[in-house]
Amino acid sequence: MKPILSILLSALSLSAFAQHVDLIQATPQRVKAIIEKQMSTHAVNKTTGTAERLIGYSSRSFPGNTLIDTMHAAYSNGRGVSYPSCRENMYGYRFFGQPDTIWENYVAANSYVNDLIYLYDSHDYVLSKIDKIKGRKDEYILDAAGNAVQTKSYKLDTINGTLTYDYTNYSSYDNQNRDVYDSSWHGSKLVSVYGSNGIDSTTSYSWDTTGGVWKPLMKVVYGYNALGRVTLTRGFSWNVGDSAWFYFLKDTGIYNNNGWLISYVGMTNSGSTVWDSSYKFIYNYAGNGPLYNYVESYTKFLNHWAGVQKDSFSLNSAGNWDYFIDWQWDYNALTWGSASKHQLVYNSFDLVDKLDIYNFNSTTNQFEISPSNTAHYYYEEYNPTAVTTIYTASPEITASPNPVSGKLHVDGNIGSKNVSMQIISITGARLFNTSGNWQSMNKDIDMSSFANGVYYLLITDNNGNKIAAKQIVKN
Repeated sequence: MKPILSILLSALSLSAFAQHVDLIQATPQRVKAIIEKQMSTHAVNKTTGTAERLIGYSSRSFPGNTLIDTMHAAYSNGRGVSYPSCRENMYGYRFFGQPDTIWENYVAANSYVNDLIYLYDSHDYVLSKIDKIKGRKDEYILDAAGNAVQTKSYKLDTINGTLTYDYTNYSSYDNQNRDVYDSSWHGSKLVSVYGSNGIDSTTSYSWDTTGGVWKPLMKVVYGYNALGRVTLTRGFSWNVGDSAWFYFLKDTGIYNNNGWLISYVGMTNSGSTVWDSSYKFIYNYAGNGPLYNYVESYTKFLNHWAGVQKDSFSLNSAGNWDYFIDWQWDYNALTWGSASKHQLVYNSFDLVDKLDIYNFNSTTNQFEISPSNTAHYYYEEYNPTAVTTIYTASPEITASPNPVSGKLHVDGNIGSKNVSMQIISITGARLFNTSGNWQSMNKDIDMSSFANGVYYLLITDNNGNKIAAKQIVKN
């Protein structure tokens, strides 16, 4: 899928890949959020021509050629997306685009089958989701921008298909479609506050049935550097006895000159004045891009740092991972122990076609010649229809005249913010791009030379986050 159009997608992840053991799965969510944002700038996909969407996956172990697991996704309309990195596809750094159904068969896990079924409205926003493995159905009431303002959740009896109401979650959003409030009736509540760099704080509460009030539980506060990167995350728990916040968690992030994360250390305070380190991640990069070629994770073990996992990557000429070597920590020898090599094969769209895993032979001190596991990825060509994947425009943004034959004037209340304003074709080609401060920049776009047809106006902030998107018709 085109990197520009991927910003516009209202997407859901394919959970078929959640089963695979990986360093990323063990990464704390706070670190994941940083890496996901960083990786979203990794744009090596083709920007013109027919796209491919991921429709299947299968994995076999050797010797024996034993099927381990499979997945199949079915789509309709112009939905769908795939990304060139195997780990982006497998572990959800980015997201998969709006399948109708996902069929999964985890052969190695008691051979159970899982069906995920999604229902969409005319704008391709999700109206309901059925998860048969979890035995749940969620129904969504959406606002004009496709945000779920009400989520009604049911328990699903997968044998007879009956539904039992469980709870309803209520959400509200700001003028940038960011979730600012989530709550369930007499259950839990989460309040989020945003600033110029993104999320500033989140505060969680639980309902006190005796007092009939919301009781504070935990608060997380984020600090940023001049480039808008998270450098300090502070966690507070509510001390009922003192009726005050107790500062118990402190995470620090360090970045290189390109703004990519190179170190993230988590610390906790159990009540004394001493901060104890609990985990850390180390990243390294071969060039100026956001795709790291090395990552190590550590945890505290007997007051010393002990490795958890280490991955080393080799990049190909297209800027994707060619292969990566994975090490596990040997707690007896207190050093890096067993390793495996993961070799990636790409198709003509620079999407992962195959993944071979080779075990390390300690006798020969080499990787085995034959793979111990082979995974195949299956795609189908499709023509993405941006009409079905575009977000509804923010009501604070206007673009007139629309349809347009000459100059398009864009206006709206974004405030004093540095933004990028782009015009994108339905094939994903970026035909116009300008950046500057919203209050002072020229907001007129000359479209007189554009061919007649449908285009999309996209406005993003400095970090690539979507502020608004609007369909434009040229005639």
